[in-house]
Amino acid sequence: MKPYKFFSVTSLSHSGSTAFSIALASHPDLISLGEVFQVLRHAPEYWLHDANHTCSCGKPTAQCGFWGPALEQIRANVPMPAKGEEKYSHVSLAYKELLSYFHKVYGDEKRMVDTSKGIRHLNLIASDPLLSPTICFLLRDVRSYASSQTRLARSEQRSGLKKIKGHYWFQMLKWYQGNRKREKLLNRSELNVVKIGYEQFCFNVESVLGQVYHSAGLPLLSSTGNLEQAEHHILFGNPMRLSAKKSSEIAYDARWLKENDYLLPACLMPFVMKYNRQAVYQTSAAPPFTGHPVQREQLL
Repeated sequence: MKPYKFFSVTSLSHSGSTAFSIALASHPDLISLGEVFQVLRHAPEYWLHDANHTCSCGKPTAQCGFWGPALEQIRANVPMPAKGEEKYSHVSLAYKELLSYFHKVYGDEKRMVDTSKGIRHLNLIASDPLLSPTICFLLRDVRSYASSQTRLARSEQRSGLKKIKGHYWFQMLKWYQGNRKREKLLNRSELNVVKIGYEQFCFNVESVLGQVYHSAGLPLLSSTGNLEQAEHHILFGNPMRLSAKKSSEIAYDARWLKENDYLLPACLMPFVMKYNRQAVYQTSAAPPFTGHPVQREQLL
């Protein structure tokens, strides 16, 4: 049996993976399915029996032309873990069942794009010989990430030890440890990995996508980067997937450029800033900035 080819976008949460996956799916041979692992870790009934679970195609799960029948096939062929069994024991089989259905519907010429986040997912796809992914390792500038995560934590008015999440130094350290852990795992694997800086992608969409397609043996077409032509069935992912306007444009959140709270932790953790420069701005799919109103010097 030939291994299943697909794209897997791995990143920390709030790193732009939903927008990147939709842009990636502007290629006619790619279809974004969002965070597949997060869907499959639940029983199919969880999604099929709740009309509040909506796909990015605009329909409830049971009515979605892809997820409805795909989850029905998984329900028929994949036994869910019994009480007392490891709760993720079924996911490996369910993942291959989903890929089998995908290829039955779309043929071998199309590939899914999966934006699952966790290390557990990376271990799954790295250890199964029937899975042949192209890994897109997406990293967002640590200052932008910390600004976003700090703002979110403070808005939730956390108490006790959880208040630590509202500090820049904590989010910057979390960014460093989370991305280094992914990088070490990927370096030990034999997977095809393309490292992508989110800022580089936002400012050079066609060039970055072209290099990613090239790494996977896909042709570069004139429609590259036209998000309105992207095909996607994202059941779990950033809420932007449900907005036709937001899912059809790439808008960079530059609010962190007006802040300075990151300056002290950046000085106290130079290893974080060094890794940020190397990982985000000197990546394997990182062309130089060209003609964007945000200046390169501001980011570096």
